[in-house]
Amino acid sequence: MTCIPQSNSARGIGPCERAPYSSRALYECLKDLDPQRVVTVDMSNVTFLDSSGLSTLIVAQRAHQAAGGDLLLYGVKPAQKKVFQVTNLDHVFKFDGD
Repeated sequence: MTCIPQSNSARGIGPCERAPYSSRALYECLKDLDPQRVVTVDMSNVTFLDSSGLSTLIVAQRAHQAAGGDLLLYGVKPAQKKVFQVTNLDHVFKFDGD
């Protein structure tokens, strides 16, 4: 998972293999950014998405939106998109290409 602020300067987070690492990494990335930015979360390297991963994204989305920003999910694979649809979270998140 990579966190990319939409500007010329990008701060990246490498591929995450475990949810505790990914949640810390995502929160660390977001806390250092202007909260009113749109931040792209690159999920193209994510190979597994479970309830823990969804929870991480939900918490990050809510916190960033409360501060005036937004998250955009990029590179979501069809199987992962299905998880968002089944849980009705496809209406909560914005996806690149939608």
